[in-house]
Amino acid sequence: MSKATILIVDDNPINIELLLLAFKDQYNTKTAQNGEECINVCMENPVPDLILLDVMMPVLNGFETIKVLKADKKTEGIPVILLTALSDKTALVQGFNLGAVDYLTKPVNIPELNVRVKTQLELKNRSTKIEQQKQRLKSLNTALNETFKEQNIYIEKAKLLQRNMIQNKLPLLEEFEIQALYLPCENMGGDFFLITKGIKVKKLVIIVGDCTGHGMQPSIEASLLASIVNKRISNLFETNDTSSFLTSVNQSFCKMADEDKFPTLLVCTMDLVTKEFKYSNANGVLPSVFRNGETFSLPQVSGMHLGYSEDTTFEEHIIKMHNGDRIFLYSDAVLEYQRDKYKNIKRERFEKILQYPKK
Repeated sequence: MSKATILIVDDNPINIELLLLAFKDQYNTKTAQNGEECINVCMENPVPDLILLDVMMPVLNGFETIKVLKADKKTEGIPVILLTALSDKTALVQGFNLGAVDYLTKPVNIPELNVRVKTQLELKNRSTKIEQQKQRLKSLNTALNETFKEQNIYIEKAKLLQRNMIQNKLPLLEEFEIQALYLPCENMGGDFFLITKGIKVKKLVIIVGDCTGHGMQPSIEASLLASIVNKRISNLFETNDTSSFLTSVNQSFCKMADEDKFPTLLVCTMDLVTKEFKYSNANGVLPSVFRNGETFSLPQVSGMHLGYSEDTTFEEHIIKMHNGDRIFLYSDAVLEYQRDKYKNIKRERFEKILQYPKK
């Protein structure tokens, strides 16, 4: 650690020599014989760490010198200890009011001077460290604010993507009544759905996707998955093959998404003429059907989450729908809803709720 530098200011050469001798093994020293020389030395780099300043001097006395030092940004932080033969308390108060941190009366007691100098240098070092920490925190705060601004831009873009992704108009059909509800836990979420009717074929496609988590990241993943799905919808109408459709979506998702992302996807088609409901499932929540006063889950079909492997295969199942049937498709957010701190709604209870007649 480098030695501190002390500037000794006194118009008496003998006093300067005594102080130089006292400090020769402890500190670097500089000297000046009046206030004007003191100010000139302080304008050089590096500035002194502490000033021992005589009060009674020609050209500029100690009080006038302190005024000049404290008025300049470069020198205002240098601690000043007054050396004075004055015993007038009013004069000493004037020195403190101008910015002096301590004083000693002449003749100076060297051991006492050493203690006071050491104390003021330690205080200055602590003050410097605090100021450096403040500046570092200020820089970090500025960087964080810039990061937050950038994140807010991305968040707004993600919100826009999700708003465009969520379907706000449902098909109007004579054969079926369709209702849908989307309520994310936060401003953005990882769930999405798609309900669309074929133009040339009398079929309905229903898709429910769920990317794990809440907030911006799953929302972006859901947008990616939705874009993959939308590019293949026309093929699904033509082939009516939910298994092949889900296989194609999974292969594309494996290539495009991060390795640790494993969303679920339920793919369904409804033949509006034969009333056949066909579905394949990538580990999504199976639909529930209300029929003749009772609710039951559709049979499980084989198929892993999307993203595990491009070689995953998906089973297809068909069920014939009857007049009066109601079919419910939903994500696991419904079952994870907590009525109190510890209890989620179980699927069995939820299906009992679905049995109550619509009011």
